[in-house]
Amino acid sequence: MTATNDSSHEDFIAAFSRGQRKRSMVVSAVTGLTVLAAASALAIILSRVAAAQADVGEAHRELTTVRDEQAKASAELTEVRRNLAETKLNRDSLVDDIAKKNQQLESLNADLDKKRRDLDEVQRLAERLPQNQETTRIKAEVQAISVRQASFRPPPSSPSTPPIEKVATVRMSLAPFAEKFMDRPVYNVRIWIDLPKARVPEVLKAEYFFNHASFVPKLQASFDANNQFALSYRGYGCVDATATLVLRDGSRHPLPFNMCQLWSGVKPR
Repeated sequence: MTATNDSSHEDFIAAFSRGQRKRSMVVSAVTGLTVLAAASALAIILSRVAAAQADVGEAHRELTTVRDEQAKASAELTEVRRNLAETKLNRDSLVDDIAKKNQQLESLNADLDKKRRDLDEVQRLAERLPQNQETTRIKAEVQAISVRQASFRPPPSSPSTPPIEKVATVRMSLAPFAEKFMDRPVYNVRIWIDLPKARVPEVLKAEYFFNHASFVPKLQASFDANNQFALSYRGYGCVDATATLVLRDGSRHPLPFNMCQLWSGVKPR
């Protein structure tokens, strides 16, 4: 009886041990499968994260490109607006200058008409004088004056006379203007030719070329010999410019002209 009980007890222990080993193997297998599934899921997640990071990087580059293009477009728009404002400023100055030139032209035309009427009156009086040697001389002188007035030509220069570009100098003056342009001071600019009085009759006009988009037109001329062939406009800075004297004989004489150097020399402090 005792031996039988001992044998049954050992069988129970052996069976229990086998069950434990089976359960351990099942748990190990389940754990391994769980870890493998988790590792696979983690790999998928990491792959998706990497793809998302790549998409974010690409989107960031595209956003940077868009911002750069916006900044460039904004700079171009600012430049266009500045050029438009400069053009308007110069146009207003040009309109004022044209109005002044028209007034001067009207005054010159009125003066010329008066002189022509006076000359016609002198000619009529000369016609009424008795015909003799003296009246013939007077008529000849009046006719000569009329011819000179109709086609004026400056006296020819002597061989020793220096070229006109050697005795002509471009000058500039600046006077502050009440308004500002983009917080920069604006000036009433006046440019003229400093020329010996005896050489003025040789000159037909002075041409000024301003190589900047704000000047419309870029080439401007002054025929005002009584005002030293001056040109006036409003501006806030110097530009690349040239000056040329055009003589009545058709010849052209460029003058040394550094506008920025003149500007810095006369700019009010």
